[in-house]
Amino acid sequence: MTQAELDELRRSAETETPMTHVALEDMANPEHVRRQMQREFETALRRNESTEKLIQRLQRVSGMSRERAARIAQTERTRATNGGRYAAAVEEYEKAYKKAVRQHKKRPPKPVFQWINPRYAKEPRPHHVAISGNRKPIGEKWLGKLLYPGDPHGPIGETINCHCYIRRVR
Repeated sequence: MTQAELDELRRSAETETPMTHVALEDMANPEHVRRQMQREFETALRRNESTEKLIQRLQRVSGMSRERAARIAQTERTRATNGGRYAAAVEEYEKAYKKAVRQHKKRPPKPVFQWINPRYAKEPRPHHVAISGNRKPIGEKWLGKLLYPGDPHGPIGETINCHCYIRRVR
C-alpha cells in the first residue's frame, strides 16, 4: 500500500463534527443555537446517554419537533459511533502497516467489518437489510457509496435515520 493510499484511508475516516451540516440542513436556527445543539450532542455522547435523552436535549435548545429531533439524534449517533469505529481501525492499520514496512515484514491484513441492520429498525431500507451480515475490509465501500453506516460523504438518502452499524470481525 502506498503512502497516498494510506492518506486516502485516513481522509475517508475523518468526518466534520458529530453534528454535521446534513443534520442541520433546512434549519432556520441562528448560529448560536447550532453551536448549542453541537455541545448537547457531544455531552450526550460523552455521558453515554440514551437517544431519548439526546432527543430531549435537542428539543430544549432548538424548539424543533420531536420527530425532527429524533431523526437528527439517530442519524448523528449512527454517524459518530460507526465513524469512530472505522477511524480507529484505519489508525490501527496505518500503524501496523508502517511498522511492517520499517521492519521489512509482510503487510498486515486490513481490518474487516460486518454490516449489521438491526431487527428493531421500524422501516429499514431493503438494500441495507440485503447487505446485513456482509463483510468488507476498510477502504471498500458498501453499496458502492458508504465506508460505514452514516458515512457523511455518502448520499443523504442512505444515511438519514439509519440504524445500521458495523462490527469488526477481523
